[in-house]
Amino acid sequence: MSHRLARDPAYRRLRPGRRTPSGHLSCWLATDHLLVVQTLGYAEQYRRFDLKDIQAVVLNPSPWRWILLLASALTGTPLVGVASWAAFTHFNDPSNNWAAPVAISTAILSLFPLLILVGCAVSGSLVRIRIVTGVQSTALPGLFNQTRARAFAAELRSAAIQRLPPS
Repeated sequence: MSHRLARDPAYRRLRPGRRTPSGHLSCWLATDHLLVVQTLGYAEQYRRFDLKDIQAVVLNPSPWRWILLLASALTGTPLVGVASWAAFTHFNDPSNNWAAPVAISTAILSLFPLLILVGCAVSGSLVRIRIVTGVQSTALPGLFNQTRARAFAAELRSAAIQRLPPS
């Protein structure tokens, strides 16, 4: 159904549209409502929020960035240490048959935590988005980059302001 929304001129796709561990999330803005589409395999779940009913878009910081940073540092540091030790051993005594493969394999394994560290450093803070109305508070699934989440909230706010009657 999301592909139909993309062709419908009444809807405009908002960011964040992203993949989550449980599927895909996309947000579509019409003149009077926000439509949140969550795809779970072949099933789609729709949530409609009238712009006049949305009282707040709340961005809550998530601790996942720090958890990923800590986990990758705790796994990457010993791997780099073993790789360095094996490489040093191999260069001092090239007759060791075990040192070179150990150095190469642990160096390759240490790249994964390093990539996670770089990704966390570049992505910035991660947040969860919650849409609050008079009767419910709904969290959008997944984590979002803080910059994109703020842009999403600002775009939703400007759409809601445009809907206000002139005073």
